[in-house]
Amino acid sequence: MKAIADQSLSQDELAATVETFSDKVNNGGPSIDTAGNIYIYSTNVESHSVGFVSAGEKVYLLLASDNRMLRPDGISYNHDGYMCVSAAQVHLGAPFNGGTDKTSKPLFIFRFKPKAPGIIGR
Repeated sequence: MKAIADQSLSQDELAATVETFSDKVNNGGPSIDTAGNIYIYSTNVESHSVGFVSAGEKVYLLLASDNRMLRPDGISYNHDGYMCVSAAQVHLGAPFNGGTDKTSKPLFIFRFKPKAPGIIGR
């Protein structure tokens, strides 16, 4: 992160500092806990899951999965110490289905216990 703020670096010098942090699933917006674990939801419509990249080993691990977790979106900490993620059904929306909305009710919000405490709304 220090290199990205260093305006004296050329593009090539900055590019040379880029490294792989971890392999992971295709994902949307992440959240992070106080221990450095990074929580991500899979944008693969077949996985129905949320996982995390562990701070220590930097390995992706499955945390929660449910067939009703249709294209999760918007993962964040809640005031009760749990994390929440909605089953947004993005892939079933009209823009992805020739103008026909294929979403179905009820819409679900899933909550799960993270590996470490976090910051509310993060």
